[in-house]
Amino acid sequence: EQPCSHAGAFKLDGRFLLQACVEPDDNKRHAFMQYWSVSQGFRTLDEALQANLSIDVISVCSPTAFHKDDVDTAIKFKPELIFCEKPVTKSSKQTRQLIDACREAGILMCVNHTRRWDPELEKLKQDLITQKFGELRSIVGFYNKGTLNNGSHLIDLLHFLLGDLEIIATGDGVIDLSPDDPTTPALLRSSEGVMVHMVAANADDYSLFELQLICSNRVLTMRDGGMSWHTRLPESSSRFSGYRVLDEGVVRSGGYPQAMTRAVANIYQALVCGDDLASTGESAYKAQEMCENLVSGQ
Repeated sequence: EQPCSHAGAFKLDGRFLLQACVEPDDNKRHAFMQYWSVSQGFRTLDEALQANLSIDVISVCSPTAFHKDDVDTAIKFKPELIFCEKPVTKSSKQTRQLIDACREAGILMCVNHTRRWDPELEKLKQDLITQKFGELRSIVGFYNKGTLNNGSHLIDLLHFLLGDLEIIATGDGVIDLSPDDPTTPALLRSSEGVMVHMVAANADDYSLFELQLICSNRVLTMRDGGMSWHTRLPESSSRFSGYRVLDEGVVRSGGYPQAMTRAVANIYQALVCGDDLASTGESAYKAQEMCENLVSGQ
C-alpha cells in the first residue's frame, strides 16, 4: 500500500534519513519516533534549532495557523528545501512573504498540492493538449470543506490542466468548515474559453472532490479525489433513432495513491539533478490568490 504521509513517503523512498521530528505533545512525539525509527525529537522548532542539526529537507505539516511562524523558523536551519502542507498560510500576503524569504535564502519551496504528482493527471494534461478526447467543451468540479482548505486543491488542479482562469461569477458560500472559509460555488473561464463550473457541496453530508470533463468524444470523471476514473463513450441510442447517448462506461483505478511517493521522488530529483518541482510556492500562491477572490466575490 502506498503511503499518504510525508514520513511514510520519505521512508519508502529510501534515499532520505528521517533525522528528527518536532511535536509539542510528548505522547504523540514518542509514538512517532518509535513508529518511524526517528532518533531525535523536540517539542518546538526553536528547541531543534538549538541542537545545530544539519537538515536538507524540512516538512511543515502543522495546522495552517502555525505555518507562517514554522516556515520562518525552518528557514533558519538553512535547508535546501521546505516541503509545506497547503494552504501555505491563511492569507496570500503571508504566503507571498514566505515565498520571497525562501527565495532570498536560496531555499526551494515545495507545496503539497498532491494531485500534481498523480500520474493519471499528468497524462490527462498531455491528452488535453493533443486533443486525444476531441474538443474539451467544459469542466465541472465538485468540492466541499472550504474554498481555501479544499477549493485550493481544485483551483490548483484546474491551473495545472488549463492554465490561467478568469472568474465570471460566484454564488453564496456554504459554511461547512468555518465562517471565514466558506465553500464557494463559481463559474470560471480558461484563456482558451473553456467554461468551468465549481459546484459547492456540504462537508456535513460527506466528503466530495470530483472533476468531470465534458469532451466531444467522451466524458471523463475523476472520482473520490482521484482514487478512480469513470469513462463514458458516445454510442447510438437503442431507444431514439438518430440520437447519440453515453454508454454506462468503464471504471478503473486512479493514480492518486502514488502521488506522495512521486512527490518525494520529485523532491530528490530537484535537489540532486536540478529538476523542476511540480508544485511550488508560486503555483500555490496563484491558487490561494484566486481562492481569496472567490470568497470576496471579485
